[in-house]
Amino acid sequence: MAVGVATCLEAASLVRGDDEVRRAVAWVLREHVVVGSLEEAEAVVAARPDLVAVTTNGDVLGAHLAHGGSAGAPSLIEVQAAVDEAAAELERLDGECRELAGAEEAARHRRDGAAARAEELAELRRAGEKARAGAAQQLGRLAGQA
Repeated sequence: MAVGVATCLEAASLVRGDDEVRRAVAWVLREHVVVGSLEEAEAVVAARPDLVAVTTNGDVLGAHLAHGGSAGAPSLIEVQAAVDEAAAELERLDGECRELAGAEEAARHRRDGAAARAEELAELRRAGEKARAGAAQQLGRLAGQA
């Protein structure tokens, strides 16, 4: 059976047994086909969304479902899901980094403002100490004249 660019087998055609069992299995598997690869499964489902394609590795792909079937290693579907999850996490972290960069800039601005204010206060303190010293000196002179 050819569907789009992919060649596939009706899943029921691979079942052996007596006629009654094969008829029951054919009914259950009526919308299932077997293909050689996940790419072929994607092509079949794209061309015929009513079908469910099963790869020889056990991956199951339909218009509304996907399930990995490789026992020894993760299937392409599982790997793609992990890649998609990692990409979403990366996007979330990138947004968080942008927020934190903005917060860092705001904190730096506040720190610079506080440093400038501290310098102003230090200058006022020095001016106050100078004025106090001048007043004490004048008081000493006045006390000496009295």
